[in-house]
Amino acid sequence: MSDAPRTYGILQALSAEAELTDGSLRRQHPEVSDRRPTRTGGASPYDLGLYALAQDHAHALGAYVKRHGAAAGQAGRRGDVYAAAAEVADRVGGEAAVELQVLEVVEELKAALAIGAGVRAVAAVTCPGCECWSLVPARGPMGGWGAACSNLRCAVDGSYRTWSLRRIAEHYVRTSSRAA
Repeated sequence: MSDAPRTYGILQALSAEAELTDGSLRRQHPEVSDRRPTRTGGASPYDLGLYALAQDHAHALGAYVKRHGAAAGQAGRRGDVYAAAAEVADRVGGEAAVELQVLEVVEELKAALAIGAGVRAVAAVTCPGCECWSLVPARGPMGGWGAACSNLRCAVDGSYRTWSLRRIAEHYVRTSSRAA
């Protein structure tokens, strides 16, 4: 017996909610308006996605510095991490310098894709498979960015070949260092 009044109360509340949403309550009471509360705070003046990209890049540079034997703990600010990474690349040289260049190209491509200039940035790199200038930005299966070669001669089994940003950056750094 105690469930009956509660069920009736729920049904009554649902019907009252239905009256509010279908407008019949407004027709009965014209002082109920359609206005919704306005936001008291505006949108962020910064693109927080770009800020997150900058943080990710700083963390990647910190890992690079640690991986190549320097003390990354002394680099407290982002600018210090960049300077420490450049110092490590100059000191160690060779593959470490190439790795830093690849890391920087990957981050530049990510930033270009984030701000909408990705088509131009990705098209400036040749395809690692066929060496043509036919790369276009594409989302990968996990949602991350990559590039697909639109040249049909580069296709495998009738589908476009896709490349990760890291692989594209490695190809770019290796081919630009050969040309220099």
